[in-house]
Amino acid sequence: MRFALVFVTALGALTARAAADCPKTPRLVIDPPGKRHSLPQLTFDGKAYQLVGYDGPPTSLVLTSFDLGKRTPKSVEIGAGGVAATATNGSQLAVAYLGSGAILPRSSDDKITRKGELEYLVLDGREVYAPTKERYQSFFVVVDAAGKQIVKPLPLGDQRVMHTAPGVQIAWNPRDKEWGVVWSEFNKLVFGRLSPTGKLLSSAPVVVDGFVQSSSRMLWTGSAFAFLAASPKGLTLYEASAAGVKPTPVAIESGALEPVLGFANNTFAIAYRITKPGTRAQLAIDKKAAPEKKPVPMRPPNEVPIPDEYILRLATVAGGKTNAPVTLASVRGGALLETPVIAADGAQWVVAWGQRVTSKVGFDDRLLVTRVDSAGKHAAGYPHRIDSEDVHQGYASIAGTGCDLAVSYVLGDPNYDVRVGVVLGRGEVVGAGGGCGRDAGVRAERAPADLQRAKSSTFGAKRVSGSSG
Repeated sequence: MRFALVFVTALGALTARAAADCPKTPRLVIDPPGKRHSLPQLTFDGKAYQLVGYDGPPTSLVLTSFDLGKRTPKSVEIGAGGVAATATNGSQLAVAYLGSGAILPRSSDDKITRKGELEYLVLDGREVYAPTKERYQSFFVVVDAAGKQIVKPLPLGDQRVMHTAPGVQIAWNPRDKEWGVVWSEFNKLVFGRLSPTGKLLSSAPVVVDGFVQSSSRMLWTGSAFAFLAASPKGLTLYEASAAGVKPTPVAIESGALEPVLGFANNTFAIAYRITKPGTRAQLAIDKKAAPEKKPVPMRPPNEVPIPDEYILRLATVAGGKTNAPVTLASVRGGALLETPVIAADGAQWVVAWGQRVTSKVGFDDRLLVTRVDSAGKHAAGYPHRIDSEDVHQGYASIAGTGCDLAVSYVLGDPNYDVRVGVVLGRGEVVGAGGGCGRDAGVRAERAPADLQRAKSSTFGAKRVSGSSG
C-alpha cells in the first residue's frame, strides 16, 4: 500500500516564514503496513506530518509520521477502528473514529420496541437502533507523535445505540485549550467539548437525520468550532461553543454532494459537487436490471458511460449570507468528478478533487488541484494534474504546513495494495524538489487534453443560480 503527499506552495502569505526557511522536499511515496488504507487524513503539527488511515477488515487505525527534512516515515498501529478524523494541538494528535462498542445491560427505564430480531430504544419519541451485539461506537483518543496513547480511547455519547459513519469530526481550540468533537448516534448528530485529558466538558444535540462528510473537517474560527452537516432540510453550517450550537442554512441548490469546508478572513468557503441528469432513454442499463454478480467492495457505481453532467462548485458564506455559487469544473461523457477537499491559502482557496478519466470498471481517477479566489477565478496555470503517475489517485486530504499546503492521496485501487504519495512545489511537482516561494517547483505539469478544456471537461468561474439543479 502506498500513499503520496504533494506540497502546494502558498501564493498568499500564510505565515511570516521566509521562502528560504522552507525545506525543499521532492515527492514522497509512503507504504504503510496492510493491504488497504482507507480515508487517510493528514495533519501538520508545526514540525512534522501525521497521516491516519485504516486498514482492514478487520479495521485498524494506522498512524504514519514523518518530517520534511529526514523524510523517514514511521508507521504504527494505534488501535482497532476506522473512518477517522484528526486534529493536533501542536504536540499531540487527537483521533475521533468509529470502533466496536461494548454491549451494556438494558436499564429498567429503557423503553424498547422490537422489529423481528432488531431492538430499538425510544428516545425523544424516535426509535433508535440499539443492537444487542456488534454495535459500533464513536471514540476519542489522543496519541503523541510516536503513536503512544496519552488519553486512552474514550467512548463518546450514548453507549446503548448504534453509532454510524461518516459521523466524526474534531478540531482544537487553542484559546480555551479544549477539543471540539461531533459524532453520530444512529441518526442524531451530537457536539461535545473535551478537555486536553479527555474529560467531557459539555455536549449538545445538533440535528436529527443529519450527517457530516468524512472528507470535510471541523475548523476552529477563533470564536467557535465550525462544521457542515446535511439533513433532509438541506446543508447547514454549524458554529458550536460553550454557549451552544448556532445553525446557518447554506443557500445552495438541493442535491449537493460531499460538501467540504474552508475558513479564512471571516469567510467560509464550501466546495461541493452536483449531478445534472442527461438523456437516458437509449441506455440499456436503465431499461433492464443488471445480472446479479458477486459483490465487489468499494467499486464506483458507473461502469458504462452515463450522459450525466458532473459539476464542481464553490460557494462562500459571510455574515450568515450565502453568495451565489460558481462553477469550478464540469465533465460529461463518462468522466466523473469525485470527492473534493479544500483549504485556505491566504486570499485564495485551494481545492483538489478526483476526476475519473474513463468509464472502465474499477477506480480510474486522476487528482486535479486549483487555486481560486472567492469569485471562482482560477490562478494562472490552474487547474492541473497534481501527479503524473498513471494510476488511480483518490482519498485526498489537505494540511497547512506553515509554509505550504500539503495534499496527501492514495495511489492505486483501494481494494488492493495502494501507496500514499507526497510532493513539494506548486502542486505540480513530480519526482523533484522545490522551494516554498512563488517560483518554487520544477515544472507545471498541465492536465492532458481529456482533463482540460475539451468538450467533456470545462473549467471556469461561471456564476450559477443558488436554486438551480
